[in-house]
Amino acid sequence: MFAKIFALEQAQKGFGCGLEALGYRLSGAQLASGHQRAQLLQGFGPNLHVFTHDEALILKENVSPLKNLDDEQFRKAWDYVINDVGAQISLDATTVKIMKDLKNIVAISDRTRQVVEAYKTRTGETRMERDISLRGSIEAARFYSENHLWEADLSKMPNWKAGWNPAQYAIAMTYLPHTDTYRRGKTDKDAMMLILAEGIR
Repeated sequence: MFAKIFALEQAQKGFGCGLEALGYRLSGAQLASGHQRAQLLQGFGPNLHVFTHDEALILKENVSPLKNLDDEQFRKAWDYVINDVGAQISLDATTVKIMKDLKNIVAISDRTRQVVEAYKTRTGETRMERDISLRGSIEAARFYSENHLWEADLSKMPNWKAGWNPAQYAIAMTYLPHTDTYRRGKTDKDAMMLILAEGIR
């Protein structure tokens, strides 16, 4: 797993600064390597029609119910459940739910990278300086797993907001606290709340 993280992070070098230790370091769409990442940049919500498995393969190692799937099994299951391609695979309902939640964590994380990149290149109006890097999405996946969010009653969870799904809640609980630790954190917090409000399918 560390080798995978290293490979992905090598692709990220040179695209941002600050708060690296917290996981909010990189800008834009440079998280994963090569052509597999390209399809993930089609937008957010209904327009995001293909999800590659690069980042998800790392995150699944931090979600306890998915650890029994090896990489090849996970890729096949991901393509079938998330992208509706490939051979039919028999999966229990819990695994399907978790994979969809994982997809949403990846989508939200990638959306923050798009917003930061757009702001830096002056192609977007929303100001956001700290996106969610690989370390940040791992932190969200761990929170999701440790709190069994796939089966939790979110309405009883601390600081949950009506309409948030498990992925949105995991992102909020792991990203937002960091915004209190730096000078322009309020701006990033506001941007994150807008992203979370966009909703995902």
